[in-house]
Amino acid sequence: MTPIRVNEDTLSTSLIVEAKPRVVLGNQPPNLQPRPLPAFTQFNYQVPGFEVHLGASVPFAEAQRLAKQEVEGQTYTVGKRAVTIQDIELFGQDGQLVVNLRMTGSYNGNVYLKGKPVFNVAANAVEVQDLDFTLDTRNFLLKSGAWLLKSTLRKRLQETMDFYLKYNLGASRKALEDQLNAFNLAPGFHLQAKVDQLDIGGVALQKEGFLIDVKLSGDVRIRNF
Repeated sequence: MTPIRVNEDTLSTSLIVEAKPRVVLGNQPPNLQPRPLPAFTQFNYQVPGFEVHLGASVPFAEAQRLAKQEVEGQTYTVGKRAVTIQDIELFGQDGQLVVNLRMTGSYNGNVYLKGKPVFNVAANAVEVQDLDFTLDTRNFLLKSGAWLLKSTLRKRLQETMDFYLKYNLGASRKALEDQLNAFNLAPGFHLQAKVDQLDIGGVALQKEGFLIDVKLSGDVRIRNF
């Protein structure tokens, strides 16, 4: 906390809070016991505003659930041949996302594709870059299903993966700002917040799923009405 400043009929001070928040998408994590607050420290000056980095975790189970809504039951046709996707599995391997598809139809079995998840600033979306059949799958299909390599399966699947990982930053920024401004601390005390920026800094793969670095910055004040 900074020293209290007096200006005519107004008292003002700055409260500084440092934390390491984490957001988990999917099932609610178990309740964590609150830890004791650190000892009080007085600051002489603090730059106004806030900057928060959130580590948003997207488990593969949640990503699979979203992906299934888009691709399960979809049929891909090449000439007289057609395959239907019955199931999809996602997992990480050597920093890349692996997509395992189980298909039936003119080809019965599994195919594997992999690509690197990245954040496309221009498109404002998390994308799977260079999604393509794995070497083992490609070699196998050359012998028993070369027509699949020439189909639109890979391209259409990449577009689908980009879609379900899309992160609507504009809507998220506005929703966060509205929630902060609607938060009442105590009778007569309200938050006044402005979220200037919400960005994704990067995407990494962990054993359990995606880890997305979300950065928020803006200004928040406590007002007495």
